[in-house]
Amino acid sequence: MEKTFNEQDSIRVITEMIENSKAKIKDNGFFYLLWGWLVLVASVTNTLIISLYGLGTFVSGGILKFKPLIFGGIFSWVIAIVALFIPEIYSLLMVSLSVIVAYLIPGYMLKSRNKNLSHV
Repeated sequence: MEKTFNEQDSIRVITEMIENSKAKIKDNGFFYLLWGWLVLVASVTNTLIISLYGLGTFVSGGILKFKPLIFGGIFSWVIAIVALFIPEIYSLLMVSLSVIVAYLIPGYMLKSRNKNLSHV
């Protein structure tokens, strides 16, 4: 016999799926490390790019409720503004600093936390 879902059952299933997806992303810093290293290697001096990945990092941090990502996004926006006022020769260093703070540090923190949780 087939069970019918009411509205509450549907919402519960959707909520569980969303929480499971969040946990998978939050517990594994792989994607932040991957993007961090890719952006760091391919860094360009474009302020728009810094601002956009700062936005993505900030939004991800808000969704995951992970403060280091939120801070990383804000830090990227500050670096994007600073990059407008410094000589072009230093812009790539600013991008690199931004990527380290926005992606790599939070990525390693997520990876470390995931490692600690998996040993419990």
